Amino acid sequence: MTAISIDPRLWTRLHLLLIAHCSRLCPPQHESGAFLFPQMQMRMLGWKPGFVDYLFLAFNTSTAFSPTDVPVLSRWAKVMMMVQSSISLGTVVILAGRAVNIL
Repeated sequence: MTAISIDPRLWTRLHLLLIAHCSRLCPPQHESGAFLFPQMQMRMLGWKPGFVDYLFLAFNTSTAFSPTDVPVLSRWAKVMMMVQSSISLGTVVILAGRAVNIL
């Protein structure tokens, strides 16, 4: 019997693309997206989140199971973050169980 292999890099890339696409669809409560980046709080004129900003958000969510410096403002984004954290946690549990089983 073989273990299910989930590549966390693939999940991070897919989540990054989904966040980048959906964040541009602004919810009515917040005019500049579903996430509040620190640069938005400092009111830097003309600043918009780019690829690296969303990559950082997706990486932190996958590894720390929570956003670190980027508050999530919309409900759909909160659900996506919970799903990504659950998948990341499940991957860690499967890999740890597999490692223990090998011993």
